[in-house]
Amino acid sequence: MLKKVILTLLLLGLAVLAAAQDLRVSDVQVEGIIRVETSVVLAAISIEPGDLVTPEDIDRAMQNIFKLGYFDDISADLTEVQGAKILTFVVHELPLIRHIKFSGNDKLKKDKLRPLVKLRAPSIYNRSKIEASLKEIKNAYIEAGYYAAKIEPDLQVDDKNEATLTFEIVEGKKVLIRDISFVGNIAFDKDELIDKMETKERWFLSWMTDRGVYNKDTMLLDIERIKAAYHDKGYQYVKVKQPQVSLVDDDKYLDVVIEIDPGIQYRVGKVIVSGDLMYPQEKMLRLVRLKSGDIFSTAELRDTILMLTDVYADNGYAYANVTPLTARVKGQQL
Repeated sequence: MLKKVILTLLLLGLAVLAAAQDLRVSDVQVEGIIRVETSVVLAAISIEPGDLVTPEDIDRAMQNIFKLGYFDDISADLTEVQGAKILTFVVHELPLIRHIKFSGNDKLKKDKLRPLVKLRAPSIYNRSKIEASLKEIKNAYIEAGYYAAKIEPDLQVDDKNEATLTFEIVEGKKVLIRDISFVGNIAFDKDELIDKMETKERWFLSWMTDRGVYNKDTMLLDIERIKAAYHDKGYQYVKVKQPQVSLVDDDKYLDVVIEIDPGIQYRVGKVIVSGDLMYPQEKMLRLVRLKSGDIFSTAELRDTILMLTDVYADNGYAYANVTPLTARVKGQQL
């Protein structure tokens, strides 16, 4: 493993610098460079021979070198040679990753995993890209049903500071959903609500059908299905939170908890049909499926729009536009 990144400032014989608070440097040098161009580091330093510098300037230069992302150890050394003050930045390069491998992967082959790795060989070690790769690989295993899969990076560095990066994978067994439960559900029985979802609990034939596998994208669609079901019950401003998923029974199963905030149930107040009416208002209202006092249902509203559109189309108005305008009545559930 790489040692912890170190930023140190070694200022030798700097009693003068401490007293004067600034110092004119005669030369700026970089040591420890192997692959990175010296000009790249000097450009980041922004200190040139003849400049007056303070400890803050040197500290800022070291921070800029670190931000390049090529080094894991940086120090600054100020020496005096025959009256000339030389500022030297000593760096240690991060290893060059020559090879990327996978071990322990059986269910997902390397052709599936390799595109998920954010690094390409050869390239300089990059911690954030490796962490992003771990997340992508983990998500791939979750989507395949291996929710308990564990992935660890192993970095082997040789004496040339070149490395082999291996993603060590313990896949474990496919983890299925043991239980789906709801918090705050007041409009449906549990089974009735689950019937509206594509995500299901495991059953005895899950090994054949993959029923009970947890998939994030499928669950996002299921959240919208739950919202739609509540809209049809009059809960127009229902909120459904992202599910809480937990491994249970020694990582053998998943429990999924979905929290619902139904809000207020709305009913239909006054119904009016306006615009270019084909029939008198009274007859047009008979075509509207939502009546005053009914629970406001999005499905019923949608069916009414389709019905009115068809009526106009049957009478030669193929491009008739039926637009519902709804408004809440202040202080009432209408």
